[in-house]
Amino acid sequence: MTYYVCQESKEMHTDSRMRPGGIPLRKSQACPCLTPPFVSKSDKTAYLYEAQASIVIIGIDHSTWTAYGTADTYFDSKVRHNSRTKGSKGPWDPLPGGVALDMNIPIWDPREYFLTVVESRLSGILKEWSLNIRGMEDAIEQRFVSYILLFRHFLWLSRPFELA
Repeated sequence: MTYYVCQESKEMHTDSRMRPGGIPLRKSQACPCLTPPFVSKSDKTAYLYEAQASIVIIGIDHSTWTAYGTADTYFDSKVRHNSRTKGSKGPWDPLPGGVALDMNIPIWDPREYFLTVVESRLSGILKEWSLNIRGMEDAIEQRFVSYILLFRHFLWLSRPFELA
């Protein structure tokens, strides 16, 4: 499942892993349209990063199976990964990526487990897309308001002077 994450930072993180031809494995792109229109004190820029989550279940029947999962977020900090299970009790399954599946109450059916994990991952991806869309809407609104104010200011400056 491929998706994009928007993060603000001072510099863009580029994936050092390369495909044939020198193309980075995951894309990263500056997105100045998501950066506030006025220069901020933090001088951070918004960047869009490609990320990918995968899960595979392998087994010989319904009672003998193993699940593997990966989350390729080369740009992400260690803090976000550790914060997903911080403060939780007991052993939790890491594959759902944020949804607490109690390992003391296992899901025995591999199809049900797979769909539960995919549902959880898609929910997180939907949240990222919603944040991206909300960020673009906010940026468009901020720019629109600032340009309207600037336009009104120029109209005020260009009005004819009245002599008394």
